[in-house]
Amino acid sequence: MTQSTTPEPRFARDWKTILVIALTVYSVALCLRLLDYSGWTHPFFKVDGEFILGTHDAYHWVAGAEGTGFAVGQPPSMFVAFFAKLFGVSAAQAGFWLPVLVASLVGVATLLWAWTLGGVEAGICAGMLAALAPGFLNRTRLGYYDTDMVTLLFPLLTGWAVAFWLKPRLRPGWPLLQRLISRVKGKDRIKAKGETSLDTAGDTPVISREWKGLLWMLGAGLATRYFGTWHGYIDIYSKLVLCVALVLVLLTARPGYRPLLLWGLSIFGLAAFVGWFGLG
Repeated sequence: MTQSTTPEPRFARDWKTILVIALTVYSVALCLRLLDYSGWTHPFFKVDGEFILGTHDAYHWVAGAEGTGFAVGQPPSMFVAFFAKLFGVSAAQAGFWLPVLVASLVGVATLLWAWTLGGVEAGICAGMLAALAPGFLNRTRLGYYDTDMVTLLFPLLTGWAVAFWLKPRLRPGWPLLQRLISRVKGKDRIKAKGETSLDTAGDTPVISREWKGLLWMLGAGLATRYFGTWHGYIDIYSKLVLCVALVLVLLTARPGYRPLLLWGLSIFGLAAFVGWFGLG
């Protein structure tokens, strides 16, 4: 059998590399965003010692954090209120700095994707480019406290969490397509690249031994449920992730693994999208 040349991602083995690259990517993205600060030093950009905010939505969420308006109790308002209390500053001050701090995490999320797909070093450039994409950068500058800072970050994390669990349990290729090619070429079978001993019928997993993976999917579902409260389009994207994952499981699951993967996706979907009933 052909062995994969790309090792499966393992935190215990790769965490030092991930940490160094993540800090590098995050620091570069943050520092480039902070270059804007030099333009905010003029007194005209402050009112009563607080920087003015860049959008009307930012004031909407800050007002909610202070108990005023329709945004009271909404996730963005609660988020900025938490950090304001944590650092002992006003909600407006927290709203001024949070966009650059949160949006720079997009680089880290992109790095996790690169690592999972077998190219952790690629996460250096990919992470910086994702975090500093012009349109995204322009909407996540100092003072732009709005949902823009998470509408890219949260979907990236949702997709990565599902992909990280599925990847070692899926065949690297498309078996149906390979069978079609093999018939055209007159061969019995073309093995998928990276096929390992997990492709034997006798290696059916026992769900009781996979409880950590199922807990991972439960955690991913709960996180996705929270992500969806920030913006409706995040929830729509997350449902698309579930649909794509379902298709991949049905078409490319390793022999014997399909029931386990369907259990995991069911747990994820119920926790994320079916409210309290699904969570129960």
